Amino acid sequence: PHLQSCYNASKTGVIMLRMLFASKLEHQNNRVNTSSPGYMDMSLNLGPTLDE
Repeated sequence: PHLQSCYNASKTGVIMLRMLFASKLEHQNNRVNTSSPGYMDMSLNLGPTLDE
């Protein structure tokens, strides 16, 4: 879980931004959607850790 902290923070930011836009546009009968893919284990995710 600690390796995903940046990803989780970004994903939560996108979700909250969607909620903000949805609340601002609901009176116009607009819908706001986002796509939030899951965590992907890739070589790009392998960076320095606190142990290094």
